[in-house]
Amino acid sequence: MLNHKETDKARHYLELLDEARCNSQWQEIPELARKVDKHSPQRQCLTLTARTEQRIVEVSSSRPATNASATGLSQAITLLQTAIEKESNSPEDAFQAKTCIAWLHRTVGDQGLALSCLPPVLDQGGITTKWSYVCIIKGAYMRGTALEKEEKVREAARAYASILPYLYDLPPKIASILEHQLWTQRLLIRYLSLTSRFIMSHCNRPGELFSSAPLVAPGSLFSSFRAYASFYETRDPAFDRKFPHETDGNPHLHAWKAYYDAISIMIQHDIVEPVFKSRSQQSAELKRVEGVYMGLLLKETEFPRADQENYQIEVSVDSVIANWRALCGRSWKDEDLGDGGKASLGRGVLEILYKASTKTFHSTRILRHLFTVHMALAEFHLASKALDTYLEMFKKGKARTEKSGEAELGLDDDAIALVTAATGIKMLCAYGRRKEAEKALSIASVMEQWLQKMRPGPPSKTVVSADDVPQDLVDQRNKRSPVPAKALALGYHALGVSQACWARLTYETSARSDLQAQAISNFQTALDPYIGDEHNMEIQYSLAFALAETRDLDAAIATVKGALSWATEMPKIPGVSDERIRRENPPHPDKRELLLKCWHLLALLLSARQSFTTALASCEAALELYGEDLKASGPDGTLELYEMKNILEIRMTQLALTEIVDGAEEAVNGSGELLNLYAKLLVHSEVNSPKDQAKKLDPPSASTNGTVKSFRGSVLGFPRKTSVRSRSADVQTQNVVASSLRSSDSREGSNRPPVISVTDDEAPVLQNPNHHGNFLGRHESNKLRKRDSKRSVESRRRSRATSPARTGTADSKHHHLHLHLPLRSRQSRPTTADGSVKEFGYDEASYDSNGVGVAISHDLPSVPTTPGAISEPPNPLQGIQSTAQNMNHRNPNTHPVHPKPPPSQVRRRRPIPKTLFPPPPIPRFSLPDQQRHTLTLLTKIWLLIAALYRRAGMPVDAQGALSEATTHVESVETAIANRDGSSAENFAMAGYGGLKSCGELWADVFAEQAALHVNLGKLDQATTAYETALGHYPEHVAATVGLSTILLEAHSNAPANEPARITEGPKSTPTLGSIPTGLAKDTTNPTTTSDLLSRLAARDRAYGLLSALTKSGTGWDSSEAWYGLAMAYEASGQIKKAKEALWWVVKLEEGKGVRTWDCIV
Repeated sequence: MLNHKETDKARHYLELLDEARCNSQWQEIPELARKVDKHSPQRQCLTLTARTEQRIVEVSSSRPATNASATGLSQAITLLQTAIEKESNSPEDAFQAKTCIAWLHRTVGDQGLALSCLPPVLDQGGITTKWSYVCIIKGAYMRGTALEKEEKVREAARAYASILPYLYDLPPKIASILEHQLWTQRLLIRYLSLTSRFIMSHCNRPGELFSSAPLVAPGSLFSSFRAYASFYETRDPAFDRKFPHETDGNPHLHAWKAYYDAISIMIQHDIVEPVFKSRSQQSAELKRVEGVYMGLLLKETEFPRADQENYQIEVSVDSVIANWRALCGRSWKDEDLGDGGKASLGRGVLEILYKASTKTFHSTRILRHLFTVHMALAEFHLASKALDTYLEMFKKGKARTEKSGEAELGLDDDAIALVTAATGIKMLCAYGRRKEAEKALSIASVMEQWLQKMRPGPPSKTVVSADDVPQDLVDQRNKRSPVPAKALALGYHALGVSQACWARLTYETSARSDLQAQAISNFQTALDPYIGDEHNMEIQYSLAFALAETRDLDAAIATVKGALSWATEMPKIPGVSDERIRRENPPHPDKRELLLKCWHLLALLLSARQSFTTALASCEAALELYGEDLKASGPDGTLELYEMKNILEIRMTQLALTEIVDGAEEAVNGSGELLNLYAKLLVHSEVNSPKDQAKKLDPPSASTNGTVKSFRGSVLGFPRKTSVRSRSADVQTQNVVASSLRSSDSREGSNRPPVISVTDDEAPVLQNPNHHGNFLGRHESNKLRKRDSKRSVESRRRSRATSPARTGTADSKHHHLHLHLPLRSRQSRPTTADGSVKEFGYDEASYDSNGVGVAISHDLPSVPTTPGAISEPPNPLQGIQSTAQNMNHRNPNTHPVHPKPPPSQVRRRRPIPKTLFPPPPIPRFSLPDQQRHTLTLLTKIWLLIAALYRRAGMPVDAQGALSEATTHVESVETAIANRDGSSAENFAMAGYGGLKSCGELWADVFAEQAALHVNLGKLDQATTAYETALGHYPEHVAATVGLSTILLEAHSNAPANEPARITEGPKSTPTLGSIPTGLAKDTTNPTTTSDLLSRLAARDRAYGLLSALTKSGTGWDSSEAWYGLAMAYEASGQIKKAKEALWWVVKLEEGKGVRTWDCIV
């Protein structure tokens, strides 16, 4: 407390002196101190302290200090000590004097004496002047720096940390004092620098941050950063103008960089607790720090000259990308990242990158990051442009470097450029179509030249001993490529991907086999132990896929089996069962994606080998990878879109295999499980308004006789839309439902097959409400009905291990491969006069269960029927012999995997860290694109169900499934029209990521509708539907083959009294005289009649369609198309060409799986 005897004038000058000291007005100190001495002579200690502080500031500001100034400061120490001894009235003045003495010792360079002279912290209850608060923070700063000087790091950290509660409790009027802010800034920067150095020293060992000897308490590790951030946000705006930077550069920039680096380590090493309370707090803190730091950095940085580079900008951008990659990982969910989730995070990173590009000159690093982020946001067109610019700048910079011999500033090295180009190729091939694949091939041609220069030559002779080394190489160093082996492996892999992709799309038949051979060769090179990782699962999968496309089943199975065996190998622990080890060591999520694809490919390969039971076991093994994730998926699931699509595709493959093993009716029963799985995995991707969601849960309305929305409306939330155009796929709903009821009610209850019936939401329902059970909350008029005597696919799989083999089923007969292309005559399909189905649905005897199949008949090979042989599902990896050595080398399209030398004789490079070239992030499509993906997949599912019903002999239900598919295609078309506009170009444009165009989807629907008409004997309607499908998509395989089959049948089996009615195709379809057919003219009857012309036109048009299809990228491997072409050759008398085509059919059929290879997403 001030002495009560102070006069008003004395108190006035004391306040002015205190204000001058707090506001750094040191030039006013001498005059004010003189007036205080005059009016309050008993405050000599105070005035002496103020004068000494003023001298310290002068000496400090005129660095380096001279010997005379240092001597003068040392003399002041004695005077202050004497004044302190005489001061008995004001402990506060003595506290300030002692702090000043410590400051003096520190200024003259004696940190030890400074530490010993520092007084204990003054009790804030006895403080009457603002300067005492400054002395408190100043003393804490000097104590910490002195301890740092003595290398007592933890003691210094505790000294700094002890002052933080004092700072948090300061009243705003004290915290705004300029001198207090100056010393607070100095203390906090020193403290956070100390913390930053500690964290950075453990960046490779983050677990030691919280070991037995931590710097501070684990929960207080970031206290210095947060205290500084709070100070930065509340500091006086005039502070930076009053106190220029004391060191080179902006201290705030250095502080925020330390903060950003520290939190980046936490993010990248996935450390949340105890530093952060939750992931949401961690991500919010990162965004705030990143925004402030990058804003300061961009503000402080000027555009460089041509001979300069802003290295700090590029390094900081690397940190931004590393954090973004970590936050896009599986351990982070969208709700952890705030509004917008990962998509919003990517937009923020793009904003930083584009701002950073304005402070750099032709930075390939920033362009590379732009390419990566645009690709992750599924903006493939922008990513492609960034890649083009990157490659152009790299090639020009490389040319300048080779010409001048000097390294180009800011130019990526060869390895990074190679990996970037490889990533671009994979992106273009995986998510693009023909145009993008052609561009990938052009990039691959450039990359192939790079690889020829980068790849080191392999040793000419296997070195087993010293005697094998040539004499001219004994004293020479081993030549190694400056490019890491992993980069070379990625480059060769991408090269093979581009060639394999273009082989599927090229129209040049002669070049296809060469491209496939080159792709397989490059995949094998990427797996060379001398270059890359021989156990790289992604490359092994690509190699197996390419071998499967060339119908080299043995080599493909051996390759994928090797990949699965290596990836699923578990450690052996004595006393612990293999099942427990497998359960407690689940595969890593990133590896799980590749395992899923490998298992699916193996299932398809096994189905081509007619090992259907083992193929089913492979599907089960694939689904077991996800286990509980399938139950947890939904709005809170962690599965990516393409993973969920692959899971559903495996379920569809299971249904196809079930149809072969157990029959079409059993597969129909399993289709309900497929729809259930779709609803669980992908229903959350749809855009549902709250009103729609509420309507899904409403009870049945009385106005609709107890009906609710269909499965699409009740589960998926899509509104029912009425078709705006007339299509042959439309049916009269009430008649179909009534016919279905009469047909189903006439059968025995125990043999009643499952039925799909479609109702119009606005029409009265002619259905018995008690006729069906409940399925997924779906109305009984629009659902799958299971027969009581049949079991689901899931229950059948569970019981297959204990049930005896069925007599007369697929497992008890010999299996024959044959096509199901010939059609029965029209008279075998009973219809009414108006073309509708008969009252009882159809004549059971008129439907041959083997008439339409899945490329393989239901006569399957026999398997052992002993209990031991079928006690449990077989292991898909057991019993598959590695027969790569015994492959059929007569097929020129096969390229066997060459045998590898023993491991001891193979020269291997040192392993490269996985983080050197991190894999590209998974693209995340926008919400409209996700909806389009899910609708496209749902359409595919309903078309599969329609085909199952058709082959099971239930046309009414097949028509119901087709109507569902039609509705979803209309939804896709409406979404495209609302987003991009209604135009033929938009409807014909395929989307990225394997999305079909609207034309392709309509072609799928009409092709299946036509197949149903063929089953019902309505060849005229089938022809119209096929023509409509080809009008939507001229290269549609099923439509082309189906229409050509009808045309060829019309040519060979036309009725004598009524010639076949062949409708005119679209204008784009070649006619008889428009192209040279190459077929021999029919000279059997010189008389030209309308029947003869019609038959010749049918034959020639079928030839034209099939010839074009077999040359296209969609039909070159279609055995049905080649079979039809062989029939066309035979019809024209060209037996030699027909034989060649039939031999090719045999080769294709020998290696044809139950589904096409491209069903793997």
